[in-house]
Amino acid sequence: MDYVYIETYDDTYSYFYYYDSNDEICYLESDFDDEGNLVGINVSDPWTLCPTVANFDFTYMEVTLNDDGTLKSYTGP
Repeated sequence: MDYVYIETYDDTYSYFYYYDSNDEICYLESDFDDEGNLVGINVSDPWTLCPTVANFDFTYMEVTLNDDGTLKSYTGP
């Protein structure tokens, strides 16, 4: 069984840590438009523990939100 854990200690949700059952650890930074709406998430690999960045050159996720502002979908490998 695979799992994903996403955490943040920032009450503005501007950054997150991504952990999964394959021992990947990625750093995620929120991308907001001029009105403060979440439009995407930058993915980086500062610890060389996020092979998704290296293997797929995956550094950005576009997101779609529900009407209530919750995450509906995102692009990814």
